[in-house]
Amino acid sequence: MAAPIDKLSITLVHASEKYRLEVTKSEGNGDLIVLDLLEAAQKVTSVPIHAQKLICKGKSLSDPNQSLQAAGLKPGAKVMLIGGCWSKGWCQSDDDWEKG
Repeated sequence: MAAPIDKLSITLVHASEKYRLEVTKSEGNGDLIVLDLLEAAQKVTSVPIHAQKLICKGKSLSDPNQSLQAAGLKPGAKVMLIGGCWSKGWCQSDDDWEKG
């Protein structure tokens, strides 16, 4: 089993933009997880987590608790973000979404 990683550099592709992300783990996590990537993507794109769909190598990263290693992400990986309704006002805020 590979040693846990606490930092990973990836390329995030959203619409026609490319972002170099340095994903770091949240406190309390033993390894980088998909949620860490979702949070990093939200910071650079302003797309809220609930409106994001991440895809890497044709596979959806749908489990926020899955480790990035288990998902097959390696340094330099390219991840596609689908979502963008936030900027157009189509989505609820994260707080409203959780309330239903």
